Amino acid sequence: MPPIAETIVETTSLDGFFKSRPELIPLITAIKIDAEGAEMSIVRGMANIFKNSTNLSLILEYVPYLIQASGYEPEDVLYQLAKLGFKIKIIGVNAALTFPQIVEYSQRNPPVNLLCYTND
Repeated sequence: MPPIAETIVETTSLDGFFKSRPELIPLITAIKIDAEGAEMSIVRGMANIFKNSTNLSLILEYVPYLIQASGYEPEDVLYQLAKLGFKIKIIGVNAALTFPQIVEYSQRNPPVNLLCYTND
Protein backbone atom coordinates (compact mmCIF):
# COMPACT_ATOMS: atom_id res chain seq x y z
CA MET A 1 0.00 0.00 0.00
CA PRO A 2 1.44 3.41 -0.91
CA PRO A 3 2.01 5.90 1.91
CA ILE A 4 -0.91 8.10 2.82
CA ALA A 5 -0.39 11.71 1.82
CA GLU A 6 -1.60 14.58 3.96
CA THR A 7 -3.66 17.35 2.41
CA ILE A 8 -4.94 20.36 4.30
CA VAL A 9 -8.37 21.56 3.21
CA GLU A 10 -10.56 24.36 4.47
CA THR A 11 -13.79 23.10 6.00
CA THR A 12 -16.92 24.39 7.68
CA SER A 13 -19.63 22.64 9.64
CA LEU A 14 -23.11 22.29 8.22
CA ASP A 15 -24.37 24.38 11.12
CA GLY A 16 -21.84 27.06 10.11
CA PHE A 17 -22.89 26.82 6.48
CA PHE A 18 -26.55 27.40 7.33
CA LYS A 19 -25.93 30.00 10.05
CA SER A 20 -26.86 32.86 7.73
CA ARG A 21 -29.97 31.01 6.43
CA PRO A 22 -31.52 29.26 9.46
CA GLU A 23 -34.96 29.32 7.82
CA LEU A 24 -33.72 26.65 5.40
CA ILE A 25 -32.87 24.10 8.11
CA PRO A 26 -36.45 22.82 8.63
CA LEU A 27 -36.63 22.15 4.87
CA ILE A 28 -33.70 19.71 4.95
CA THR A 29 -35.01 16.15 4.70
CA ALA A 30 -31.95 14.17 3.51
CA ILE A 31 -28.18 14.47 3.75
CA LYS A 32 -25.62 12.16 2.12
CA ILE A 33 -22.35 11.88 4.03
CA ASP A 34 -19.27 10.41 2.34
CA ALA A 35 -16.41 11.75 4.43
CA GLU A 36 -13.58 9.19 4.30
CA GLY A 37 -13.64 8.64 8.07
CA ALA A 38 -14.60 12.15 9.23
CA GLU A 39 -18.23 11.20 9.86
CA MET A 40 -18.05 11.89 13.60
CA SER A 41 -16.79 15.42 13.01
CA ILE A 42 -19.61 16.04 10.54
CA VAL A 43 -22.26 14.69 12.91
CA ARG A 44 -20.90 16.89 15.70
CA GLY A 45 -21.10 19.89 13.39
CA MET A 46 -24.80 19.34 12.71
CA ALA A 47 -26.29 19.91 16.18
CA ASN A 48 -28.53 22.78 15.06
CA ILE A 49 -29.71 20.84 12.02
CA PHE A 50 -30.59 17.82 14.18
CA LYS A 51 -32.41 20.10 16.62
CA ASN A 52 -34.46 21.92 13.96
CA SER A 53 -35.18 19.24 11.33
CA THR A 54 -38.26 17.19 11.96
CA ASN A 55 -38.02 14.56 9.23
CA LEU A 56 -34.31 14.13 8.54
CA SER A 57 -32.74 11.05 7.00
CA LEU A 58 -29.04 10.44 6.44
CA ILE A 59 -27.28 8.19 3.98
CA LEU A 60 -23.86 7.57 5.40
CA GLU A 61 -21.01 5.81 3.63
CA TYR A 62 -19.57 3.75 6.46
CA VAL A 63 -16.01 2.39 6.40
CA PRO A 64 -14.84 1.30 9.87
CA TYR A 65 -11.08 1.40 9.20
CA LEU A 66 -11.31 5.01 7.96
CA ILE A 67 -13.23 6.01 11.08
CA GLN A 68 -10.52 4.35 13.20
CA ALA A 69 -7.84 6.23 11.25
CA SER A 70 -9.63 9.45 12.26
CA GLY A 71 -9.27 8.57 15.95
CA TYR A 72 -12.71 7.14 16.71
CA GLU A 73 -14.10 3.68 17.17
CA PRO A 74 -16.53 2.68 14.40
CA GLU A 75 -19.30 2.15 16.95
CA ASP A 76 -18.93 5.77 18.16
CA VAL A 77 -20.65 7.11 15.04
CA LEU A 78 -23.51 4.62 15.37
CA TYR A 79 -24.07 5.32 19.06
CA GLN A 80 -23.97 9.09 18.48
CA LEU A 81 -26.63 8.81 15.77
CA ALA A 82 -28.76 6.53 17.95
CA LYS A 83 -28.47 9.04 20.79
CA LEU A 84 -29.89 11.63 18.39
CA GLY A 85 -32.91 9.37 17.77
CA PHE A 86 -31.88 7.69 14.51
CA LYS A 87 -32.58 4.10 13.60
CA ILE A 88 -29.80 2.62 11.48
CA LYS A 89 -29.79 -0.08 8.84
CA ILE A 90 -27.46 -1.16 6.05
CA ILE A 91 -28.95 -0.34 2.67
CA GLY A 92 -29.46 -3.60 0.75
CA VAL A 93 -29.46 -5.82 3.87
CA ASN A 94 -32.95 -6.79 4.97
CA ALA A 95 -32.01 -8.12 8.41
CA ALA A 96 -32.07 -5.91 11.48
CA LEU A 97 -28.50 -5.85 12.79
CA THR A 98 -27.03 -4.76 16.11
CA PHE A 99 -24.29 -2.13 16.06
CA PRO A 100 -21.51 -4.71 16.52
CA GLN A 101 -23.01 -6.69 13.61
CA ILE A 102 -23.12 -3.54 11.44
CA VAL A 103 -19.43 -2.90 12.18
CA GLU A 104 -18.47 -6.51 11.49
CA TYR A 105 -20.44 -6.64 8.24
CA SER A 106 -18.95 -3.32 7.15
CA GLN A 107 -15.42 -4.50 7.88
CA ARG A 108 -15.97 -7.52 5.63
CA ASN A 109 -17.77 -5.58 2.86
CA PRO A 110 -16.47 -1.99 2.75
CA PRO A 111 -17.85 0.43 1.94
CA VAL A 112 -21.48 0.10 2.95
CA ASN A 113 -24.18 2.74 2.91
CA LEU A 114 -26.22 3.18 6.04
CA LEU A 115 -29.73 4.57 6.11
CA CYS A 116 -30.25 6.59 9.27
CA TYR A 117 -33.85 7.64 9.78
CA THR A 118 -36.16 8.87 12.51
CA ASN A 119 -39.55 7.89 11.09
CA ASP A 120 -40.70 4.34 10.29
